[in-house]
Amino acid sequence: LLIASPAGRPGAGSGGPFNVDLLQLTSPAPAPLPAAAPAGRVVSTGTPGRGTRADIGLDVTEPGWLILGQSYSTGWRATCNGRSLGEPVPLDGFAVGWPVDPGCTTADITFAGNVPVRWAFLISAVASLALLIFLIVAATRRRRAPEAAPAGPPETELLPEHPAARLSLRRALAIGVAAALVGGFVFALRAGIVIGPLVFVILWRGIDAKRLSLAAGFLLAVVVPILYVAVPIQDRGGFSSSAPQDRIAAHWVAVAAIVLLLLALYRALAGAKAERARRPKTSTPAATTH
Repeated sequence: LLIASPAGRPGAGSGGPFNVDLLQLTSPAPAPLPAAAPAGRVVSTGTPGRGTRADIGLDVTEPGWLILGQSYSTGWRATCNGRSLGEPVPLDGFAVGWPVDPGCTTADITFAGNVPVRWAFLISAVASLALLIFLIVAATRRRRAPEAAPAGPPETELLPEHPAARLSLRRALAIGVAAALVGGFVFALRAGIVIGPLVFVILWRGIDAKRLSLAAGFLLAVVVPILYVAVPIQDRGGFSSSAPQDRIAAHWVAVAAIVLLLLALYRALAGAKAERARRPKTSTPAATTH
């Protein structure tokens, strides 16, 4: 964090097609300008948090810029004495800054991009709880099935099971190649190299939706949490860029689980369609009049 005077920040935001951040001339100036006086100082760097820095103490003596040494992003928000400082401005070629005036004493900086992430966490938690309740209800129904009335047609079952048909070698290979191309585009080329053969083997050998779902659930419920605990990440106040790389193993396990869940969904839908096709059609007698 630092306070810079406007003279020390050329091109801070002129609105033109180019903003000069640093200009170096090879010839000496005939009448060198005096160095710009500082616009103030940072009394306290504040309290860092996860995407936040609160209670930053400032002593602004003239209009200047509050600069945060983080990569520029439109998601950064700043307030001074509870008043918004407006949209962030890219400064020093990488940093993010806001204009400040004398009288600004306490600033707070927040990365607003974390708000959608928190909502995503909440939605995921609610969805996980709903799926857990669904599984408990399904297991309870299955245990009570022998004592209840005779089971109805497959459509009335909470978790119907359909046999998984084995695809021909040519068809499974074609789908595997398509899955490799899509997986390589969505995730990474190295992921597509693994996804393609995995999809091919699963479809060719006829692995059913139940086994695929159980395998995906094991990866997400057991393997991913173990990897998160086994690979701790040191919080350096938001200044470390190695966290995604540290979590890369859990990321790829989650990708594998997503692929298995998609295949389980495909297997379940294909099995239900095949079951309906095999079921004899019932016809109703035509109405007659006398």
